[in-house]
Amino acid sequence: MELNKARAKINKIDKEIVRLLEKRFNLVNEIGCYKIKQGLPIYDKAREKLVVEACINALDNKDYSKYVDDIYFQIMKSCKDIQNSLKEEKCNIVLIGMPGSGKTTVGMILSIKLNMDFFDIDKYIVTKENKSIIEMFEISEDYFRNKETECAKILGNKSSLVISTGGGIIKRKENMDYLKRNSIIVFLNRPPEKIIEDIDIKTRPLLREGQDKVYTLYNERLHLYKEYCDIEIVNDKTIEEAVNEIIDGLTPFISS
Repeated sequence: MELNKARAKINKIDKEIVRLLEKRFNLVNEIGCYKIKQGLPIYDKAREKLVVEACINALDNKDYSKYVDDIYFQIMKSCKDIQNSLKEEKCNIVLIGMPGSGKTTVGMILSIKLNMDFFDIDKYIVTKENKSIIEMFEISEDYFRNKETECAKILGNKSSLVISTGGGIIKRKENMDYLKRNSIIVFLNRPPEKIIEDIDIKTRPLLREGQDKVYTLYNERLHLYKEYCDIEIVNDKTIEEAVNEIIDGLTPFISS
């Protein structure tokens, strides 16, 4: 076999290994956050042993068993380090809900009370693209949604943030999969009639068709908001009360 061709094949395999390792680490991160939420132990020695044995058994050439065992010892150590690091940092708190439900205002106050940084996805996209949301929607809704997904992917690897999302973040499952890696999802459920009282519909691209559109979107999206959230708060009182209800709802997650 020609040496350069063999090396090229190894380089290709190495890239595949790295991509698969990254996928594994992302899942480990997500599982670690879930364990912390549920108060479960991070380390499962019995499962670790079963995983390594299964990998060795999958080998055609058992002469490589020792090397696979050595490699998986290091992989398991890295995965434990990833999950243990989550205990030293705070999970993100992600606010989802309808446009005008109060996510940005509530999120900013919540971040101050919890001593966490605040991040507004819509404002980030507007700054990054140097276009208003209305301008992006005029290009196409997909244009904006693609930028939203890029941002969700980045935030899935962050921690200790209070994140305000756009109302349509739940339209793509991949967005919520990214955010759930290291986040507690809070649904800020503001009744449609309250939203209509508060906001200038003309400034919201998806609501410019009129008040009926608020009810239509609410009914279309409600099941998704409920499906993806860990905590649901009915935001029909004061901002302060909404913030306090969220903090009370977070207690079981934070204390575990």
